[in-house]
Amino acid sequence: MRAFLIMAMLSVYAVGARGDLRPSDAKTPLFTIHEVAFRPDDAPDSHTHKADLGKAVLTVSTLRDLQFLPDDAVRVTLAAQDAKYCPNFTHTHEFLVLVTGEQKGGVTMHISGPIDDGVITFRRANYGTDVTHYLRRRYPKAQA
Repeated sequence: MRAFLIMAMLSVYAVGARGDLRPSDAKTPLFTIHEVAFRPDDAPDSHTHKADLGKAVLTVSTLRDLQFLPDDAVRVTLAAQDAKYCPNFTHTHEFLVLVTGEQKGGVTMHISGPIDDGVITFRRANYGTDVTHYLRRRYPKAQA
């Protein structure tokens, strides 16, 4: 019984101690999530929206997990320290924007729903192809 408890505790420790995935260029953040501040609509076209990128609510430099899915989709699991902040700002802000850390070919997308578990799936409908290619460049050793 004692040996079983020791093995169980070691298993839990091994899973919890698993390191986060770091990109090939660890100096540049993977992406930043920003608030968006809409400016008053003074244009004659009511469908024209003007907005400013607000303060950064989260800067992500490492991931807990990265899965490349079929159809150029990718699922990222945020590291524990980043994932714990997601429910706070995704429930309190109506419009958030994710900006990749790459200046050339960067992707901007709208986050439309709460992120409670730290898992974000990028599909073709929300720039999944661009994000997949971007993450493949940042994580060249990742398995497809």
